[in-house]
Amino acid sequence: MDTAKYLDLFRQEAAEHLATLEAFVASGAPADMPSLQAPFRAAHSMKGMAAAMGFDAIQSLCHALEDGFVRVREGKAAADAPLRSAWFRSVPARSRRIF
Repeated sequence: MDTAKYLDLFRQEAAEHLATLEAFVASGAPADMPSLQAPFRAAHSMKGMAAAMGFDAIQSLCHALEDGFVRVREGKAAADAPLRSAWFRSVPARSRRIF
């Protein structure tokens, strides 16, 4: 599949999902079920879009972020300072890989 014609659409949609992730990370909101829904969906959507485009590094980053949200949601991990710090560092890394 020729993905070049979809690159602008990917960047546009990725920017929207990144804005959702950045807003969550910057908010410092408690990582409870309601507050995790939007960033989880953003990471999940970006993971699928990256997979479709063949962007393996972005897909892997999104998958790791999504897994972190799942672990917190399921009570297997706490959204403590080290985890939030990792989330905070991962969002700019994702942006650099896209734009």
